[in-house]
Amino acid sequence: MEKIIVLGTGTASVVNNFNTCFILENNSQEYLMVDTGEGIEY
Repeated sequence: MEKIIVLGTGTASVVNNFNTCFILENNSQEYLMVDTGEGIEY
C-alpha cells in the first residue's frame, strides 16, 4: 500500500513561507523522506 506519513508542519503561524517534513512509502516498502528545512517562499 502506498502512503504518506506526515511528521510535522513546522510553524503554523507563518504567512509567506511554509515548511514540512513527510515520508513517502511505496508498495515495496521503500521510503523517501522529504524535509523542506527552513521553508519555501511562495
